[in-house]
Amino acid sequence: MKIQSLLLVGYKPLLVNGINRFKLTPKQVHQLIIGTNGSGKTSVMRELSPLPAASADYVQGGMKQIEIEDKDIYVLTTDFSAKQSVKHSFKVNGVEMNDGGTGAVQKELVWKYFRIDQDLMDVMQDQERFTRMSPQLRREWIMRISGGDLTYAMGVHKRLKSRARDLVGVVKHLNTRLAQESSKLPTEDNLKQSIEL
Repeated sequence: MKIQSLLLVGYKPLLVNGINRFKLTPKQVHQLIIGTNGSGKTSVMRELSPLPAASADYVQGGMKQIEIEDKDIYVLTTDFSAKQSVKHSFKVNGVEMNDGGTGAVQKELVWKYFRIDQDLMDVMQDQERFTRMSPQLRREWIMRISGGDLTYAMGVHKRLKSRARDLVGVVKHLNTRLAQESSKLPTEDNLKQSIEL
């Protein structure tokens, strides 16, 4: 997936700095965005995703348009020019896929074509820290991003973990029993006394 261009119009985090229209057209695989604190670098990075734009981040008349190349050409637009509604567009090689222009369909199409949703973007953009997740949630994430079905492997792991726990219990029980039986054995002094008699 290669981002060909990103257009932001009326994007509030950039309006603070007097920028109403921002267009990024990457020319290299690696890009560097430089700016002072509060200039909008993180905000622009957040918009570098195919997910629809949030209306709270744009003024009326604003828009986000991102063009992505990945075998096909995808043009995704979120338009805030209508007074009461937001219009979404998802074009693949010029063919509209989101005829109703709804946000829900837009998110479904982004998932279908790019396998990206807001939860994944939050992890990728460090909004949600992987290291602060519970072990269960981390396991779910590892299974999710692995690209394969790990249900069988996780089942085997669970059974092996259960067996290992059982074996630890058996070893503890046998050690306790050994200690009890060892305490019943006669000592050297007892053996010497019985031989002398």
